[in-house]
Amino acid sequence: MLPQLAALGFQGDLLGDSGFKGAPFAAAPLEHDIHVSVSPGGTRDGRFLPNGIRWVVERLFAWLSRYRRLNVVYDRAADLFAGHIWIAMISIIARRLVAKI
Repeated sequence: MLPQLAALGFQGDLLGDSGFKGAPFAAAPLEHDIHVSVSPGGTRDGRFLPNGIRWVVERLFAWLSRYRRLNVVYDRAADLFAGHIWIAMISIIARRLVAKI
């Protein structure tokens, strides 16, 4: 995945959780001039701890998981799958805007 991101001109921080720690993953970002920020996963006793941008991303994935069409990738083309994600996001944003009126 990192070579594809680098080929597209990605610059900046890549966010990850503790699954992205370790020797196999440590050298790959350096080869492509990408910085990886690993955020802690919670508290020592296993309780959930919201953590800045990670909380926003996980909440977004939870909202998207409510759309059954996105839970299994039926489309062979990436642009069709991306279109379904756009439709889901438009639906989510519209629902949230209507709720605030």
